Amino acid sequence: MSSKTILSLHTLPVEMVYRILDNLNLSTIFWSLETVCQRLNAILDSYDRYKTLRSLDFTENGISDEGAQSLAIALKHNTTCTTLDLSHRRFRNVEVRLLADALQCSTTLITLSLEYSNIGDEDIKHISRALEKNRILTTLNLEYNRIGTEGIILMLNMLQENTVRSV
Repeated sequence: MSSKTILSLHTLPVEMVYRILDNLNLSTIFWSLETVCQRLNAILDSYDRYKTLRSLDFTENGISDEGAQSLAIALKHNTTCTTLDLSHRRFRNVEVRLLADALQCSTTLITLSLEYSNIGDEDIKHISRALEKNRILTTLNLEYNRIGTEGIILMLNMLQENTVRSV
């Protein structure tokens, strides 16, 4: 009778997980491994490369719908990243809604750049509602988007209520 050892994430030694993480880039760790399970979150919290993650630059990165969902989930649970650059990306309305939803919950993101990202007045409605609740984000770059008079008025109204940030 042979005894087989069944390995799972719950029984895998932390050092082995670290060796796996050493072969992944930080954006993959951020997008794919955040919030998978409590054990993996605890391992990530103690992983040196991840603990120092402060900035992610996805400029001109073609993020899929699934990628946008993963990013939104990761941002909700993010404890390290303070700067996120999503410039030069043609966001669709559904992706902006996911991002805005994540911004409502974000407790660490201080700077967000969305320049040249196809953001319009409808998108600004979602972003301004999110920023009414978010008191952490201090800098939001919306240069070179499709924001019209309606969007500008929405952002100005939000800024009157919340003087923490600069747009």
